[in-house]
Amino acid sequence: MKLIERIAYVSFWINIFFVIFVYIGMPILFINVPNFFETWTANKGRNPLNMTFSILTLPVLFHWGYCIWFLFKYDRYSKSIFPLFFLNVIYAPIYYYRVKIKKRPLRDKINKPQEIETETEDKSISEEEFIKLNRDNIIGVLKLWSSKEEQLEYQKSVPISQVSSELFGQWD
Repeated sequence: MKLIERIAYVSFWINIFFVIFVYIGMPILFINVPNFFETWTANKGRNPLNMTFSILTLPVLFHWGYCIWFLFKYDRYSKSIFPLFFLNVIYAPIYYYRVKIKKRPLRDKINKPQEIETETEDKSISEEEFIKLNRDNIIGVLKLWSSKEEQLEYQKSVPISQVSSELFGQWD
């Protein structure tokens, strides 16, 4: 694991705790602790609580930036760009969890219909085979033209066709 990926993993956990604290913990503290707002704003915001909160925003912003960078580099055509920009630090751990931890397939290419690969034999024939087939067909037609017995046999085998029109049709 590279150093940047380790930092991103640690910032992932910091981001999760940060989001839980901001959206669940702080409202509970503001409601239940009577002087929490004064404690939060004491000394013009230069108190240990506010300083800790401000320092923790740096890894959270780093994690959000890492997720955006990862999206543009490896997952360009996914639909995660909108929630990453509009829900930023709230959605960044969800995106990171899906892509890096659960290893969702990345979408770096436009989804084109996949061609079904079937094993087909090469149906083309070589020039020698083509010449041999043409020669055999021409010889067969000439034998049919020259032999009265073969024409009568052909008429018996295919009673609905007329031999003379068939013979002229083979030359077209």
